[in-house]
Amino acid sequence: MSYNPYGYQPSQGQSGTQRGSSYPASNRENHIPTIHGHMYQDINGNWVFYSMDGSDSQNISHQQPYASGYTAADSMGLLQQNQYRQYTGYAADQSIPLDASHQYYSQSYDQGHPVDPPQAVVFPISTTRTRCTWGGRCGQELDDTSAAGINRHLKEYHFNTRDNPWVNSQRGRCLWDPNCRSHDPIKYENMGKHIAEVHLKALRQICPDCGGSFARGDTLARHKREIACKRA
Repeated sequence: MSYNPYGYQPSQGQSGTQRGSSYPASNRENHIPTIHGHMYQDINGNWVFYSMDGSDSQNISHQQPYASGYTAADSMGLLQQNQYRQYTGYAADQSIPLDASHQYYSQSYDQGHPVDPPQAVVFPISTTRTRCTWGGRCGQELDDTSAAGINRHLKEYHFNTRDNPWVNSQRGRCLWDPNCRSHDPIKYENMGKHIAEVHLKALRQICPDCGGSFARGDTLARHKREIACKRA
């Protein structure tokens, strides 16, 4: 027995109306293919379903709506699906598990509108950095504006020659700002602290009583000790 798009053809000697093997040639143009077999109208106007292997048939009344008839004809496929689930370990009423992304999109579409997956929030990185103005010609960006970080920069870029070595106890003038009011020489080891406090305001101290700003903690302490502010 062979298969063609119009159904199964009988072998020689078999009747053309044999149940489960073929259907009349006059009705071949009225067949409806399904995913599991074919349907055709018999001489009484009823729809008959034939499975692919020709082993099962089912009469479907022509009075039924097409949608219900198609569902009834396709019920054979549900049997095969249940058999597949039993074979693979899934219960007949158990859905095959889906991954998280599929469930997410299914929920979104069930609500009537697709929603993109949540995106990680990326905050902009500040590109503003303090540049060294030592001697008025450096311009190097500082990755660390603490006292230790500034000292490290001065050692690497400005006190790195035999004629001008870095010596912690040696004193020198601050060249960060030509208008620096520190006229007294400063120890090299304290140069970073001076720049951070006075020029960068990194260690700025605020008076809790009057809100005044002071570059150094000792200046704030003297201010409070001398009661030079208007206390709240």
